[in-house]
This record gives sequence, structure tokens and C-alpha cells, in this order.
Amino acid sequence: MRQMRCGIRLLLLMALSAPSVLRAQNENDALRYSRLHLAPGARALGIAGAYGALGGSWEAAYHNPAGLSLATRSEVLISLSGTAVVDQTQYLGQAVRTNVQRLAVPNLAYLQKVPTRRGSLSIGIGYDEVSNFTRRLTFAAFNPEHSITEYFLQSDFYFDLAFRTYAIDTLPGRRYYPAVLEGEIDQQGEIFERGRLGQITLAYGIEALRDLHFGAALYLFTGRYSYERIFEELDSRNIHNGRSGTTDFHSLQLLDEITSDLSGLQARLGLLYRLGNTLHLGASLLTPGRLEVRDAYRSTLRTSFDNGDRFSESLSGLYKYHILLPARFSAGASLRLALLQVSAEAEWTDYSALELSPSATFLEANRRLRQDYQATLERRLGAELTLPTPQRLILRAGWAQSPSPHRQLDLSQRSWTVGLGLPLGEQMQLDVAYARMQFSDRFRQYTAPVDPEPVVYEQVTRNRLVFSLRWFPGRGR
Repeated sequence: MRQMRCGIRLLLLMALSAPSVLRAQNENDALRYSRLHLAPGARALGIAGAYGALGGSWEAAYHNPAGLSLATRSEVLISLSGTAVVDQTQYLGQAVRTNVQRLAVPNLAYLQKVPTRRGSLSIGIGYDEVSNFTRRLTFAAFNPEHSITEYFLQSDFYFDLAFRTYAIDTLPGRRYYPAVLEGEIDQQGEIFERGRLGQITLAYGIEALRDLHFGAALYLFTGRYSYERIFEELDSRNIHNGRSGTTDFHSLQLLDEITSDLSGLQARLGLLYRLGNTLHLGASLLTPGRLEVRDAYRSTLRTSFDNGDRFSESLSGLYKYHILLPARFSAGASLRLALLQVSAEAEWTDYSALELSPSATFLEANRRLRQDYQATLERRLGAELTLPTPQRLILRAGWAQSPSPHRQLDLSQRSWTVGLGLPLGEQMQLDVAYARMQFSDRFRQYTAPVDPEPVVYEQVTRNRLVFSLRWFPGRGR
């Protein structure tokens, strides 16, 4: 039957419109690239990023560059991090647990303490990793209600691939029909995300007036994101055997691959005021930014049937777009009480100000960003305790909460951190921090005609261990 309809299929294929982008760029992409890490360095991470009113080291360039001027000497910083992500998924009532690990160098920086006749000045250059996209999830379940082949009928992109591989077909008097009608099919898959977003930072901090410090930082974004999805359907129970109105469908595999190269620009301005050595007040503004995304995509669909027929088709392409990043405003305070220092910070971000460009292409996605997303107030709290020992060991702990930027979905993030600082002589220091972040997410596999929705629900735990080694090549003033 499939061979007899080749002529009809050729005529229909000639009438099909040109393929669109593989996975339509949408608000999920904008959110992915705009939510950042707590902190790239171990010292700031140990107190959950509540660093905007502290300063004195390179990490201030990320949180509040005014704090750079509190450095008492020049420093060279390098960090090594290990990340382990555990993803607990639920799909159609079936649970699967997956984990993935990654090693990285999240920091490499040099901060120069500039000699001055009065006040203080520090300038620096460095690289900081601000987002880690590593995640892996798997799922498997029997779907009694629908198949992805029914979605192919309505998809501008997948229709062509499905038609060429007989995942959808034609019959006289019934133009198109799916290979699997009304479900009763085994489904399984894997989604693997990798990559990072980093920034090359040029920053300085200066004591403009007595105890009033000002700073500025320029961030040049660079990074890569890769996405791979394998989605499979298998008629393991031989329900679809060519009888009782079924086709002789056996199996299907859909492979989606996307690689995104990232580049962009953003800046931060900061102020910090010292009330003696006891109380510090800090505030900073991260200006609106612009991120360029260059996608290379490829999709491959393979099908097989009980009579031995096998088909495989692919298509690929390139696409470029921009994301306009929202401004962020943060304010915080730190209080020193003898050997204990406590710091707190809040950061306001309006995620509804995210925008995909060119706007004429993304009218619907930008409408959803304005309608479904909201402003959030992220809160961070941290403490440092210097032990009264000859080694001057420093213990750290912190907590942070980032509310959900989505009005209906719970995309909030909660983090707990611990850390320590260990001086290694007069000119070196080792900082170590551990952070545990937990959040929920969901991934829709396709749009289904009836319930249950083919949505993978996720509970994600991200464990991160960072070692930062600091070398002080000279003495301070």
C-alpha cells in the first residue's frame, strides 16, 4: 500500500510549504539565558551570593563592583567546580531518576590594587561562568490515549518529515491520517542539555569620597548551549498490526539536535557606603542587556513497519535571533559583630521585560512574556564566622530563594550553601563552597489532542562544589 501511493505523496510534497525552525524560539529560551547562578566564586557562594555589601575580592565584580575598592592587595583567582544534577521525572505516572556530572573552571581573574595618595582604586579583568545548562532527564511509559504521530499532523515543522517517513499518510477520501491513532503505544525518551554562559569582565572600584565607593563593570557574554532529544514510540504489544483499522506500525525515533552560540553585552554600576568597620550598605544596577543567539538545528525521524519497511529523513538549518535582557536592581547590608559577619541582599528583576527580537517574528512569544511572566524579588542571606585560632579559619553558610518568574507555574529556586576559607600562609588562600539548589520544572513532549498531557514533570537537585585558590602577589596599603 505504501509503495502504491508514492505518486500521490510526491504531488503532495511539492505543495508543502518550506520548513520552519526546528523548535520555535520562545519564552523558555529567554528565561533560560536570563536566570543566573548564585555566584561564580567559592567565597561569595559560601554565603549564597549575599555579597553586594561586602567586597574586598574579585567576586565583587559580579555582585557590586564598588566593593572592588575595598581590596587591600592585588590578587589572582582561579576556581574549579564540580556539578552533579539529579533529575527525578514523572511521565504518565511512571517515575525515573537520572543524574549527570560536569567539571568546569568557573573563575579566572586578576585584580590590581592601584597605589593612590588618598582613597583607593582597584581594577581587574577576568572570566566568570554565570550559568551552567547541564541537565539530563529520561522518561518511559505506556500511553493509552495518543501518539506523537497525531501531533505531526498539526506541526508546521514535523509534517514534512512525518509525511516522508510514513508517520503520517494519505487515503482516498481521508487526506491525512497518523500511523498511530488514539495511542496504545509505548513511549520513552531522553533529553540532554549541556553548555554554559560565561562573561569576560572588565571592572573597577574607586573610593570617590571618604567611605563612599563607586564601581562599574562591563560584561561581554560568550557561551554555548546544546540540546538533544530522543523520543521513541514502540508497538511492543503488537496492537497496531494492520487489522481493526490500525496500520502495521512498529516503531518510531525522533532525534532533535540544537547547538546555540551565545554572545552579548551588559553592564553593572554599584555604590557601597561604609559606616565605620561595622556596617556596610550596598546597591547596584545591572543595566538591560542584549544577547545574540545563533542556532544550528537538525531533526531526524526514523520509522519502521511490521512488513520490514524502514524510512529515515532529516532536515537542518541555521537561525539567528536576539534576546533583550531585563535590568536588575539589588540592595543589601552587612553587619560585623566581633568575629561574626552577617550579610543580606535582595534583587529585583522584572522578567516580563524580556523580549525576543526581531519583535515582528516573535509577536506571540513576546505577548506571553508580558502576560505570563512577572517581577520577582530574590532574597539572599549569609554569614561568616572567623574562628579565633592561629590559622584564622573562616566558616560560612547561606540561604537564597528565587521566586517563580512565571505567574502560573512554580519555577521557584531554593538554595542552601556552606563554605570555609583557609589561609595558606601570607600570600595564598583557599576557599571551598558547597551549594544545593532545588527546583521544579516541566517539559511538554508534544501537543496532544486529549488528556493526559504528554508532560514530563521534574524535580531537580543541583549539587555544586567549588574550590577557589587566591594568590596575593603583593602587600596592601
